[in-house]
Amino acid sequence: GGGVIISPITILTAHHVVEPRPGVVRILFWNGVWGQGRVTATDEGNDLARITVQDNEGRVISIPVGLSIAELDLNVPKIGEDVYSVSHPHTEFWSFSQGYVMYIGLRNQKAGDKEVERRVIQAAIDCSYGSSGAGLWNSDGRVVSILNIIVGNTRIVESLPVALACKKLNIACKEKP
Repeated sequence: GGGVIISPITILTAHHVVEPRPGVVRILFWNGVWGQGRVTATDEGNDLARITVQDNEGRVISIPVGLSIAELDLNVPKIGEDVYSVSHPHTEFWSFSQGYVMYIGLRNQKAGDKEVERRVIQAAIDCSYGSSGAGLWNSDGRVVSILNIIVGNTRIVESLPVALACKKLNIACKEKP
């Protein structure tokens, strides 16, 4: 799975990406540097998780030098808007895909033993298993959502708006002007 660096110490991803490994997780940054982090917040119902970057002794540290922090767009994109993703489908690391938003609305989904209603952004884009947790980016280069579901054997993915992710995981997310 993937993730989005949203602050010098914070990565957003999908809950099911880190679920089998609660606690400490290994992180491969795009520059080839390995790091680690601790899962510090999860929302199973919305399939979201927050990872805090740490050193080997468990102290909170900043991301490796030279890596960029994603800019966020807290607005929901419009139907037909172009979107992009860099993810790891079938372990093909750092694969670029482009597509478009095709649906925005509410969806009922099973979370554990209960059913929850959640707001989703659905996009037609080439992503597959291994893409979960990556960001969906708009044409301005800002993250609009976090990928979490591939719909069957299709090119359709569902994701959660980044503003919802920040709210559910108690993160003070800000847009750059």
